[in-house]
Amino acid sequence: MKNRIFKYRIVGIVIFLFELFLLFLFGYGTYDSFIEIGFEQIFSVQNFIFLFAVSIFISTFLSLILLLFRNRKAILYLNISYILILFFFVLGFIKILIEKSFEEGDTFKFFFTFSIISFFLLITNVFRNKKVQFLELDDIGKHKD
Repeated sequence: MKNRIFKYRIVGIVIFLFELFLLFLFGYGTYDSFIEIGFEQIFSVQNFIFLFAVSIFISTFLSLILLLFRNRKAILYLNISYILILFFFVLGFIKILIEKSFEEGDTFKFFFTFSIISFFLLITNVFRNKKVQFLELDDIGKHKD
């Protein structure tokens, strides 16, 4: 019997493609924030953004690998990845509110981002395969057709 992570194959494909998109997005963000990193001040905003981008990139990479090998821990790593992304955008939203540089277009961008990440967090947990298969001790060594 196949080791399945999600109930439906299309859910796995859509989540895999979204994770691939996130991997490229945060891979580029990691590279871009590495260029702007400042070594004069250790606790700067650029260094914090770099660390967050690296952690999201690594968690997305691990979840992609686990999805490819159909490991049961893939759901856990997907949840960690999505929660890190939500936390990253919440901190960005708070930073914009503190700096008072909030514009009209930002509301739509944040709402759209929160909606998409929340949607993928929801379908990841709703459509996961919940069947747990235990090996019966009495059936060891018996042939079943």
